[in-house]
Amino acid sequence: MHRTLWLIRHAEAANPVFGQSDDQRPLTPSGAADVINLVRHLAKESATPAQWLWLSPALRTRQTAQPIAQLWDCESMEDSALYLADPFALLHCLQTTSADYQHLALVGHNPGISQLAHYLAVPSDQDAVEVDIPPLGTVQLTFHGSWQDLRLGACGVKSYITPSRLAADR
Repeated sequence: MHRTLWLIRHAEAANPVFGQSDDQRPLTPSGAADVINLVRHLAKESATPAQWLWLSPALRTRQTAQPIAQLWDCESMEDSALYLADPFALLHCLQTTSADYQHLALVGHNPGISQLAHYLAVPSDQDAVEVDIPPLGTVQLTFHGSWQDLRLGACGVKSYITPSRLAADR
């Protein structure tokens, strides 16, 4: 079965303030504006919508994911194991997704999101994505098989979107 996977790094977050836990950092005004621009782009391009969206419980990932999930009218699930997770924890989460979902998204943190994108991409597509995906960098991957089949070099890179690329396209 043909599947689509969106890997999305949360948008730009505010610097921590004294007494604030890292997971409570909100998006900056610029980061929130970037999310709106990404949602507009996804709507305009009629991008394949995810049916299910995994996300870290951090405020910045929730603020990034909510408008995207609303656009795609998809179910979402927060998982505490995704907070600042390494690529193998992210992969494990994705592999547990129900086979009922053909299109999936994950909103998380670096360096795990960048590492996972490069881990999953076929070698010929790895140069299409920056080594360090910037805030709100969005990678659309495709592959054939079940979610349990996700592995090293299994996915083609269908698109790579960043806030700076969206700004250049205006």
